[in-house]
Amino acid sequence: MTVGEQASLPVTYREYVFSQDFPMLFVQGTRISDHVDFIHFHNCIEIALCEKGSMTWNLENTYMQVNAGDFLFLPPFYTHASFFPPQEDANVCCLFFL
Repeated sequence: MTVGEQASLPVTYREYVFSQDFPMLFVQGTRISDHVDFIHFHNCIEIALCEKGSMTWNLENTYMQVNAGDFLFLPPFYTHASFFPPQEDANVCCLFFL
């Protein structure tokens, strides 16, 4: 798939249960698949920051390029997936907050 191309992929629901003491999950991505096999949605917002490098996101079955400095806010139940195009792993860092 290329940026802007649409495709129909399997959809998976992910339910997150958060602690009342700290209702947040943080993930730092430096290695993610180089393609998308499925898209997912979940019961919470997701905030993503591409710190360095680039990644590709499938947002509601539309592919878009995300570059260093880009900040994304996804509402609950919004279908999405991300992958890193072929590049040096050391040059990629994306932060995800759920």
